[in-house]
Amino acid sequence: MNTVTSIRVGEHTIGRGNPVYVIAEIGINHNGDINIAKKLIDVAVEAGCQ
Repeated sequence: MNTVTSIRVGEHTIGRGNPVYVIAEIGINHNGDINIAKKLIDVAVEAGCQ
């Protein structure tokens, strides 16, 4: 049985021995307010999301 130990997302390798990769998900947490959506994006970027 083959076991995948890492995967690639764009230019990033995800797996043991690599930096943590965080994916920010907003969904409808902005309640339709564009200003809240932009703030959520800004906070995600500040947290290191790309």
